[in-house]
Amino acid sequence: MTVEGKAPATESGANTSTSASGELVKSLPGRATSVRDALPMIPGVVRTPEGRLVISGGPEHRSALLVNSVDVTDPATGRFGASVPIDIVETLSVYKTPFLAEFGRFTGGVVAVETKRGGDKWHYELNDPTPELRIRSSRIRGVRGFTPRFSGGGPVVRNRLWFTGAGEFALRKRPVFPLPFPRNEEKSQSVNAHTQLDYAPSGSHLMTLTLHGVPQRTNFTGLSFYTPQPAAPSYRGHEYRASLADRFAFRGGTLDSTISTGQTAGRVGAQGDEPLTLLPNSSTGNYFFRQERTSERGQWNEVLSLSRGVHQLRFGTNVIHTRLRGQARGTGIAIPGEPFLALTGGSRYRLSDNELAVFGQDGWDLRRNVRIDAGVRSDYQRITGRNRVAPRIGAAWSPFGEESTTVRAGWGWFFDRVPLNVYAFPFFPDRGGAASGIEARGLAPRSSIWNVQMDRVLHRVAQLRLNYIDTKSRDLIVFQPQTNANVLTGNGRAHTRQFEAVARLRWAAEQEWMISYVHTRAHGNLNEFTEIAGDFPIAVLREDVYATTYGNIPHRFLTWGVFPMRYGIRFYPVLDWRTGFPYSALDARQRYADVPNSRRYPAFFSLDLRASKDIPFRKHMVRLSFSLFNATDHSNFDAVRLNVADPQFGELLGRRNRRYRVDFDWLF
Repeated sequence: MTVEGKAPATESGANTSTSASGELVKSLPGRATSVRDALPMIPGVVRTPEGRLVISGGPEHRSALLVNSVDVTDPATGRFGASVPIDIVETLSVYKTPFLAEFGRFTGGVVAVETKRGGDKWHYELNDPTPELRIRSSRIRGVRGFTPRFSGGGPVVRNRLWFTGAGEFALRKRPVFPLPFPRNEEKSQSVNAHTQLDYAPSGSHLMTLTLHGVPQRTNFTGLSFYTPQPAAPSYRGHEYRASLADRFAFRGGTLDSTISTGQTAGRVGAQGDEPLTLLPNSSTGNYFFRQERTSERGQWNEVLSLSRGVHQLRFGTNVIHTRLRGQARGTGIAIPGEPFLALTGGSRYRLSDNELAVFGQDGWDLRRNVRIDAGVRSDYQRITGRNRVAPRIGAAWSPFGEESTTVRAGWGWFFDRVPLNVYAFPFFPDRGGAASGIEARGLAPRSSIWNVQMDRVLHRVAQLRLNYIDTKSRDLIVFQPQTNANVLTGNGRAHTRQFEAVARLRWAAEQEWMISYVHTRAHGNLNEFTEIAGDFPIAVLREDVYATTYGNIPHRFLTWGVFPMRYGIRFYPVLDWRTGFPYSALDARQRYADVPNSRRYPAFFSLDLRASKDIPFRKHMVRLSFSLFNATDHSNFDAVRLNVADPQFGELLGRRNRRYRVDFDWLF
């Protein structure tokens, strides 16, 4: 969204993103510690009460997450995982209409992260070194969280070798307010570490080595009013990745080569071996599912960029090898009035897959005020046996012969990868005699996306964007409960229409204000495969229905910024107003009691504020800050009694009160 220098406004063609710097996002009141935490600050991205990300109206497993152009999603589920520490992030960008052929393996959007390179001077930061205390009834009741972060970087060999690193230890106790204290906290512990070395043998050659590791564990995962601690699962796992990138520039072009490897492992357990019993107002017993799995991915990317007169050419290939091994088993599920569902069987599985993609694209400056981008991408996934060809085209036009107004439009086909857990599903335990199966044909999720957008620069300090996106998805993978089998098929579909208006103002140094409004309408099949073949399968398999999707938010107004004030104080406000999330009413047998997702929580409103000041201390700097969350003390409920057999049906739960926090950072 930033126009720099005298580059024509049509330079990016129809391919634009909504971006934010890592430094700014981590300074906002929420103090995001990872990319996953920071994404809801981008217009068009929301987080559900269960912690799921929704990008452009679709679930995260339909989108791609790239860190320095390397795919870091989980090969088993397609989800984003832990993601890198925010302290290592240079820019965070969300492409909702990426019409460039180099982007593939998704049907939603693309989240692209670029990490920092060490500067010419050494710099260190120690953030949040003190614990956040738990305060109840005006008394301190232990520690609510402890998330110290350390980052630093600088030249190892001047003008040749640079180092950058960031690490976080996170101890979090997430409260679930409808449950009684102290049995109302989801407890997690993790380490998130990222290291990067950049080596420049010459002025035209750069090599980058990155290492990333995240061991983690969580007890009482997904704790909620309907899932108290005894019924909640536990999780222990890790994510490890390494990549080596080589960028060589020559006259008229560049060659980018990347090799990477990664492993994601997880073990899902329970608090005991009692069958899970689902009641209209709670659950008893223990979580019904156990799983151990390890997935691995190796990647090799080659991209050649050439500049030939008015043409900017780009060709590339991606080779990916993935493996998955594991085992799943279960106990049983009891619902009053229904036969007992015993989970039986479940065998070890070992799967592997190869993917090959090639692409070519041309950015053609037809005139100074007109640019056309066209390309085609071919993806082959061995395990599906499908070869998919996806053409894309986009254009940008400055109609008044000036760079302050640009109209963009584009259209393209997009094909998604099929995660390996889909093909592991037949090895999952049977439910009440209904076998787990898969319809092997037709598993090639695809989307047709088109958009129209206008960008306008106002008085050099304000940038306005109006954008409309239409996404039609077909052949999505969903599950269909049947009498003798639960089958994954490629019969799902979805339709999302989104309008966004985003304004960004910069009228002074270190001063920025972002204002956005997003309107989204999203409908689709509700039985996404991740609900039954993900890390934490749901207990009740309901009929598949085409309806409003779980994370659909028709209206959201989001604004945040940084405002330098007198006496060296910086002020960071965040205002978020949105329509409440949809939910479904259920009956005593845990089936839909009316139209799915036809009910909604009340509107959400939160005003969060943070003020900070840097104070010199022994040749260093201490940054003191005070944060205020939900300043208006609005009743932001995150749970509801949704079972019509409950005498208190419809009662809202989980009111989040006003909260304060004081912390400091040490800048070396």
